[in-house]
Amino acid sequence: MNIYFLLEDSKSAFYVWSEWLKEMLPNFTQAFQLNDIKDYQYCIESGYGYPAIKKYFIDSLKLIQTKKIKLDYFVLVYDSDDRNDIEIEDEKLELSKLFDDAKISAKFEIIVMKKCFETWLIGNRDVYPYNNDNFHKYEQFYNASILNPEDMGYPANESSSVGNYHYRYFQEMLKCSVHKNYSKKRPGYVYNKFFLDGMIDRISTSEDLKSFKEFVNIVEQVKATC
Repeated sequence: MNIYFLLEDSKSAFYVWSEWLKEMLPNFTQAFQLNDIKDYQYCIESGYGYPAIKKYFIDSLKLIQTKKIKLDYFVLVYDSDDRNDIEIEDEKLELSKLFDDAKISAKFEIIVMKKCFETWLIGNRDVYPYNNDNFHKYEQFYNASILNPEDMGYPANESSSVGNYHYRYFQEMLKCSVHKNYSKKRPGYVYNKFFLDGMIDRISTSEDLKSFKEFVNIVEQVKATC
């Protein structure tokens, strides 16, 4: 049994997932290239952004075919950003057809992170800065400890994007609660089991963060099969 993740992200999620998977799949080791993956291994590779990940996806399918790589799960992961549900569903159908046409026996899953990786991290109530004056303007715009982070947009007066705003929201959230810094190159604090447990607790006690729950469910399926 093995599992391959192709992520849009080349920084934060790319670094963090390998640490989380050490906790979630303790009997597995990490392969650093798809071509090297064996039983009881997971492999995480980056598609270096969107839409570049589509080309990497096609290249990965060709590599699996050419090298006859034995794969049990192929999981494609990218951000929804500002795209609407219709656009996302159309794209998922297009990508699924490419996978089906490649006639690869692995189970294919698509996780669309709504809105981005930091949206998931915002959902950790254990590090939410309750009643913090420095965080007030963010909480006033959207209280992510109560409301689903996946439904949060960004202020109309922000010359930004939803992904950039969620990134800043989480930076301030972590700084105001546990006095830790977060960046895409150095996501540090979110590696730990305490943080992961807080994320899992959110989806266990609410209907929030459905795209994160998809990730957890896939990993649990792999674990159960083994």
